[in-house]
Amino acid sequence: MNKSNDIFANLNDRQLEAVKYKSAPLLVLAGAGSGKTRVLTTRIVYMIQSGIAPEEILAVTFTNKAAKEMKARVARQVKSPVTIGTFHSICLGILRKNAAHIALAGDFTIYDDKDQLSIVKDCMKSLDIDEKMISPKQVRERISRYKDQLQSPKEAADDEANYDDAYFVPIYQKYEERLKSCNGLDFGDLIAKTVLLFSTVPEVLETYHRQFRHILVDEYQDTNFAQYMFINQLAGKHRSITVVGDPDQSIYEWRGASAENMLKFEKDFKGAKVIRLEQNYRSTNTILKAANAVIARNSNRKPKNLWSEKGEGQLIELYRAQTDRMEAQNLIHKILMAKKEGYRPKDMVGFYRTHSQSRVFEEELRRNNIPYTIVGNVKFYARKEIKDLLAYLKIICNAGDEVNLLRIINTPKRSIGKTTVEKLRALGHHQGLSLYEAIGRYSQEPETPQRLKKILSHFYQMIRIFRESSQVLPLSGLLQTVIDTTGYVAALEQENTLESKIRIENIREFFASVKEFEESLRGEEPSNVFQAYLEFISLQTEIDTWHEEDEFFTLMTLHSAKGLEFPVVFMLGMEEGLLPHANAMNASFEELEEERRLCYVGFTRAMEKLYLSYAMSRRIFGYTKRQHPSRFLYEVPSKLLNRTVDDFSDYNDGDHLDDYGFEGEKVRYY
Repeated sequence: MNKSNDIFANLNDRQLEAVKYKSAPLLVLAGAGSGKTRVLTTRIVYMIQSGIAPEEILAVTFTNKAAKEMKARVARQVKSPVTIGTFHSICLGILRKNAAHIALAGDFTIYDDKDQLSIVKDCMKSLDIDEKMISPKQVRERISRYKDQLQSPKEAADDEANYDDAYFVPIYQKYEERLKSCNGLDFGDLIAKTVLLFSTVPEVLETYHRQFRHILVDEYQDTNFAQYMFINQLAGKHRSITVVGDPDQSIYEWRGASAENMLKFEKDFKGAKVIRLEQNYRSTNTILKAANAVIARNSNRKPKNLWSEKGEGQLIELYRAQTDRMEAQNLIHKILMAKKEGYRPKDMVGFYRTHSQSRVFEEELRRNNIPYTIVGNVKFYARKEIKDLLAYLKIICNAGDEVNLLRIINTPKRSIGKTTVEKLRALGHHQGLSLYEAIGRYSQEPETPQRLKKILSHFYQMIRIFRESSQVLPLSGLLQTVIDTTGYVAALEQENTLESKIRIENIREFFASVKEFEESLRGEEPSNVFQAYLEFISLQTEIDTWHEEDEFFTLMTLHSAKGLEFPVVFMLGMEEGLLPHANAMNASFEELEEERRLCYVGFTRAMEKLYLSYAMSRRIFGYTKRQHPSRFLYEVPSKLLNRTVDDFSDYNDGDHLDDYGFEGEKVRYY
């Protein structure tokens, strides 16, 4: 372990005060780029050096990326293990150990967004509710929001807030029944079921009170009600809690987050100390002055003023384009100019409000041979071939998982039609069997046609052998067995199309990722590695599969921007109706303030250069519309701006190919 004095190196006075504060509880208002991760990790190290047992510390954050970074920083200072993880991973671990207390089997499956949508559609079909009556995606999102608020179908029925509750409530009820019969949980359940466990089984909560006496929470402003309750349950007894965050960066209200949780922290934990971190280590003062001026217009916040020792820096460039196409061409022009100045593609990012804005920028990036990545479009683990193979692995782990069994029962083709599947499901529901058990039973029935009996028996025995093999085979060996036995890749090879070849390449990449994960847990029992991998995959987010070291220009929505920084930032489509979004303009005052926070987050990702642009006309859903500059642009002091209009006199179309050296892969989606 390093000497205690070493850990205080490079901390400013406010950071040092937060690290060494010994009384509890503590609220750290950490402005963008103010070193909050450094404060959190150094505080953990200091607590251990002060005599607190490492195993008594729990640090919770929102993303795998942030958790990984915190673990690495702490590990450089102390060798003893500290529990650091996301809300979902921490709750998953608690539920795996204590599932039986709430009538849940420990081998439950975690369903992602696509799985949830599939279940919702199936529930609607069984209830004879047409998708024209209520959107399946809307149902899925509403279910998630109710779970964020810890509200059951009964409470949703009592709420009666919307005219379509007559459709929604029965679907929600059926959805919960389906999850229970499949022994499955969705993401919202991981938190909600843990809160339920702690509420109904006090001895389990007491166990975790003894285990985790000191709680630290990152990005506290992004907690929803369920997460808020979880933290309060854990920290309520010892009150040794440190929360770090910034209400000005609360941008996830649409998915249940509430900045109010942070704003009322001092009421929840009487006597809490408040420390403000206002020195920014990321951006120039010009950028920070613009960000401060914009966010100051919000009323629901705790005032602070970011400043930096990096100097004033360059003025912010504000560009007005006649059309969205010209805005995209200006983006190319500025990328190439930045490349001439020594910036690399990975140093730059283009932020927009919604993915629908990306098309025109993509077209110009492709046309100019500039390699780029899009964060948040097609996820690797959401591709069909990967989802199919993961479905096999999930069935091996949990044979009661009807959702994934339905996905692969006829993949690759094995002549099990829809009529047979419905008959099997009816048999299972009638006799209280899982779909897998119903397959085994039906394959033995005398009246089952001989040909179908053979097919079903082969499938049933194949899954049974896979399940037995999972106890002894390494994870990569199990996956290879699945691929070989099912003939999945062989079927793709037989197709011999460009699409099938791409899918085979994706499977190879998937296999490589499995091998890499397996290596990271060398020495563990195969069954433990298998379970750990399924949990790792289930908890992946789109930002976790983006690699900032890759040589690509990045496009992403502002909602994906949290926790990132780039030397050069382009804020694209700064127009009324886009930022702020039209939905917020016609909604509540609170929603408009969240749009302003989105703008603030975008500004504060920039380290050296910030470009703002808007178009006077834009083609939206096939129609050309007259656009107006975003109100947020008027909130930036004019002295901080350098205004430009359509002018490419110094841009020679074509010089980029030889002079700027962009080559290699042209696009990647995450």
